[in-house]
Amino acid sequence: MDWAKVSVGDYMIAEVYKVIDPETYTDVYGDRWLLRYVTALVKIQWGSNLSKFVGMQLPGGVQFNGEQILQQGMEEKNHLEEEMISSYSLPVSDMTG
Repeated sequence: MDWAKVSVGDYMIAEVYKVIDPETYTDVYGDRWLLRYVTALVKIQWGSNLSKFVGMQLPGGVQFNGEQILQQGMEEKNHLEEEMISSYSLPVSDMTG
């Protein structure tokens, strides 16, 4: 920044973010949206891992459907991201100046 262009009486605006330490603020682990989002990400990873073993039969005749788990995880993730954008984001504001 060129501080020579700033004079007394000028306004400065800053948008600041803070990283929250989960050891100090343990409430971050209780966030319902975050728990649902992490669950969707685990489903995606699990479905990806299980899709490698298509048609493999477990004892008792059980078969995993990795593609279905993967698809369900992707749908949940997309839904949660849309929810975050529409519900928790600040509205777009035009800035001039």
